[in-house]
Amino acid sequence: MSRLGRIANRLRRASNESFWVEQTDQIEGDPMQAAAFPDGNKVKVTTGLVNRLTDDELAYVIGHEIAHLEGGHAARLERTHDAGLSIAKASVRAVDRALERSGVGMGGRIVGALTSAVITGAAAGLGSLKQSRDLEREADDRGQEISSSAGYDPEAAASAIAKIDGGLNDPGLIQKLTSTHPSSCERYLNLSGKSH
Repeated sequence: MSRLGRIANRLRRASNESFWVEQTDQIEGDPMQAAAFPDGNKVKVTTGLVNRLTDDELAYVIGHEIAHLEGGHAARLERTHDAGLSIAKASVRAVDRALERSGVGMGGRIVGALTSAVITGAAAGLGSLKQSRDLEREADDRGQEISSSAGYDPEAAASAIAKIDGGLNDPGLIQKLTSTHPSSCERYLNLSGKSH
């Protein structure tokens, strides 16, 4: 049995989720990545991660992806996206109707509708990104629990984050607001604080 298979078997016993682990060269062009794929309950891990991480670190990474599956994170994000889109559409229609009732011409109505779409779309997008970061934090915590329950070192969660991200970084405000993941620095501090 492969190294990845042995780790996956231990994690299956510690998890509430049935899943498959598959090794691949890249995920979305990234050679240092892992991802959960809800259709088929599959976790993919790149060869780059398998070669770079210790067993304990790899167990945390796979546990993190299992947590995404357990928590139904992909479906939750999709529902948030759909709700944001519905709100944006309703806002555009409401602005257009209000401007039409006010006697504003077609050009003004188009500008008003576009402005409404941009503002509500941006707000919905930022809300979705915040939810994504929150789900990543949840997966970090649960991934550490799963790997620890399977007998792996909980300290490895923090060191895995540092290795995957190529060190600890703390980006500026705009990057923090527009990122799908918390900064590696925040994740490292959170995970190292929970392992003691």
